[in-house]
Amino acid sequence: MDVISAILDIDNKANEMIEDGKRRRDEILKEAELAEKNIADDINSAADEKIEKFREEKLSEQRSAQEQLDVSLKESKERLQKVYDENHEKWENDIFSAVIGR
Repeated sequence: MDVISAILDIDNKANEMIEDGKRRRDEILKEAELAEKNIADDINSAADEKIEKFREEKLSEQRSAQEQLDVSLKESKERLQKVYDENHEKWENDIFSAVIGR
């Protein structure tokens, strides 16, 4: 019976080692999953930051372009108003003469 007891003892120890190995494997897999999730989160955060920076840059460029357009429009309006102010009486007289026939 000594040999049988030794074999059973070895078998029990082997089963314990297998269970310990399975537990350790499960721990390693959980750690790997957590590390993978953390890396994915880091990548997503970095991407979000780059997207936000790009968006802010484009908004700034758009505001600048809008300001330039506003200035150009204002200058055009002022030029047109000046031409009108200088010529409206002559145009009115020309139209009046053309309608009345003088």
